[in-house]
Amino acid sequence: MQVSSAFEYMKCAKFGQGRFNGVNKGKLNTFRWMMLIPNLLLLAASLVTSEVMWFLYYYTYWGFLACIISLIASIRAAKYPETWQQTAVVASEVSLAMNSVLTLLFWTLLGPIVFNELEWSGIDLFLRF
Repeated sequence: MQVSSAFEYMKCAKFGQGRFNGVNKGKLNTFRWMMLIPNLLLLAASLVTSEVMWFLYYYTYWGFLACIISLIASIRAAKYPETWQQTAVVASEVSLAMNSVLTLLFWTLLGPIVFNELEWSGIDLFLRF
């Protein structure tokens, strides 16, 4: 396994720079906070309503926590790239990989089972969407 240098991590992503004109570091961090705050609220609700061991048992929670860690690391990397860049890149890669696998597993294994039982009227129609 090849170990990447800190320089290679600095080249691969610029968390403080937008890809589009008019998107600056402040707007990027605003968007990140807009994603992070609802996720933190959902985490608080999950901690209150779920058993703590579920966070170890269910891969869904792993992907959820990886997403939160990735958002926090990217916010920090925009402000302190020298110390947080590598963490943000790795956390983003892990989060993307975990959530891609979760999406594929849900729609191939669980989705057909769950949605097959729903009707096309009433509350079931609402639950489909």
